Order: sequence, then structure tokens, then C-alpha cells
Amino acid sequence: MTAESSILTEKAPRSFIPKQLQPEASVPAPLTSKDRVTLIHKGNEIFNQGKVSLAEKVFRTARYQDGLVRVAQHYYDKKEYLRAADIYRAGNYLKGEYLCYFKLGLVGEVRDIGNAEDRKKMDEQINKKLAAVVSRMMQSDSKN
Repeated sequence: MTAESSILTEKAPRSFIPKQLQPEASVPAPLTSKDRVTLIHKGNEIFNQGKVSLAEKVFRTARYQDGLVRVAQHYYDKKEYLRAADIYRAGNYLKGEYLCYFKLGLVGEVRDIGNAEDRKKMDEQINKKLAAVVSRMMQSDSKN
């Protein structure tokens, strides 16, 4: 399976859709510390029950990075790399996000992501390949 075909078989996470094309979402009210802790505990219970998608929503609401990284790892292990990359990004775990891009064939090698120059090069490479895929998708849609 080529990098392009593996990208096309996965559903694009919402964060990859341009903001102007996303449906408007209501902004949640700020959480108190107590509410956040309660949500995190509930999210952990839900995750341990195997309800990963629901746990992701709870962890996103609580902005719980460790929980999001666990959810992303779950999708990474299932080889759902695009979805995992989106969740790693939400959890601010760059290493996991770039490993997903590597698995998708969007980068040829994983460089030192702590190095801003290497990270910039990888981002440019990823954006160029994603733009080419989107362009081909749009061309095939216009033919249909």
C-alpha cells in the first residue's frame, strides 16, 4: 500500500479540515479544577472499559494530555495513523505525531523533533505531500 492510498483510506480527523469548512461548534464553559479531576477519573474509567472514542471526547474536554496520548497510542497500535496523529497533536506529543507521519510515508525518516529546523523541514515535507493528495482527490471529485 502506498503512502497516498493509505492516507485516502482513512477518514480525515476534524483538525485536518480547514477551519472555514468545519461546522461551528459551541465553546465549552471553562472547567473548575474539581470538575476537571472528576472528568479525568471518568475518562480513565471509560478508557479502561474499552470505550476509547468516548474517552477521547472526555480527555479532550478536560484537556488531559496523558489520556489523549494513551488514546492516540491505541489508534497507532491499530494502524490508524492519521487519527492517531490528530490525537497526539491534541495531546501535544510531537514525537508520536511524527511517528504516525513516518508510518504513513509522509516523511522519509524521523529526525530530532526537538530541533526546530528539522521539525520545520518535516512539516514542509508533510504539507507538500498532503497538498498533492488533496489536489488529486479534488480532481477525481470534479471528474465524477
